[in-house]
Amino acid sequence: MISSALLEKVKTLSKKYYDLMVEIRHQIHMHPELGWEEVETSKLIQRELNKLKIPFQLIKKIGIIATIKGQKPGKGKCLLLRADMDALPLTEETDVPYKSKIPGKMHACGHDCHTANLLGVAAILNELKDQFSGIIKFMFQPSEECGIGGALPMIKAGILKNPNVDAAIGLHVSNNPINTINYRREISSGCPDDFNVEIHGPGGDAGVPDQTVDVISLGAQFIAAAQTIIARQITTTRPALITFGTFQSSSTDINTIPKVVKLSGTLRCIDEDIRKSMYNKFKNLLASICKTNGATFKFDYLWSYPPVYNDPLMCDLLLDTLSPLIGKANLIEEEHAGLGGEDFAYISQAVPSVFYYVGAKEPNRECFSAHHPKFYVNDQTFFPLASLSLTVMALNYLLNN
Repeated sequence: MISSALLEKVKTLSKKYYDLMVEIRHQIHMHPELGWEEVETSKLIQRELNKLKIPFQLIKKIGIIATIKGQKPGKGKCLLLRADMDALPLTEETDVPYKSKIPGKMHACGHDCHTANLLGVAAILNELKDQFSGIIKFMFQPSEECGIGGALPMIKAGILKNPNVDAAIGLHVSNNPINTINYRREISSGCPDDFNVEIHGPGGDAGVPDQTVDVISLGAQFIAAAQTIIARQITTTRPALITFGTFQSSSTDINTIPKVVKLSGTLRCIDEDIRKSMYNKFKNLLASICKTNGATFKFDYLWSYPPVYNDPLMCDLLLDTLSPLIGKANLIEEEHAGLGGEDFAYISQAVPSVFYYVGAKEPNRECFSAHHPKFYVNDQTFFPLASLSLTVMALNYLLNN
């Protein structure tokens, strides 16, 4: 454990850089950028790193790896700290003064908070580099929300090498109560696979459905029948879901049976065998419904990232480090893995890692989930615990290894 004197330094520096974190967060929030578009966000972080005289390199033109080398004698380990930078395609409906200035784009998942927090943690640790040996890499990652995400391309570009990363830590804001941290040992999240389906028929007059193929009816039948895959064909001991997010017709005429309907959504689970089984059952069901009713179909499936795996020893680091700071009762170990996706999974598959959730729910304010246009994070309920917890965990890891 770090000394009480060092802990006090961390607390002082967390307060010192609080205003910087808030300023950066508000700038990012007002100018949200979607996955692989985070050019201005990246430039903003680069400017701040230059001011702090923290060296960095660009990965895939947008991603950033900043590096701080400890000045204490000894080789030490290499630790990676990660934050994501992208926004979501939503129009913001909050009333905050730093509301998004770009219609149709919003930081509705807290990535603005994560990025600003990691910059603040880098500033703090940069002032404390004489206190530890080893190396800390700060990963500012694009495109967590898109497809396979930005983590895997950055890994393929070599961020876990030269020097080799020994362990990694990531965090996410949550609407759990303030001053709480949630985590889960081993598998903690799901595989967020996406699908796009088209059902095709000849189209025709709504008054003579027997002379065509009613693709709207088949789409509805497919949606209803697909839920029986989860309810009756997948074990009840392992979480899984199928969610349809869109249903669109090629026609706008109420008296026309359209030629095409399009459906899209997500299949999620935490088990690789169940994942493959769900895919096969889902596709076979679609084919059967279409064949039986004389329709054809197109089926595109995106195999997304694997589950996040929290290494038990890294979970012990979290527990041992943060219990004295917020109390063991406020460290909540989840019993079940959630089905939210997170491409930190690729990092956790490569090196021992821990990914945890910082509670930031403001008391007496209506709470909206992530990916909602009214999603809201209070700076005062997030940054103090987020910056302190990540900094102290990083120091404890390096000092104990």
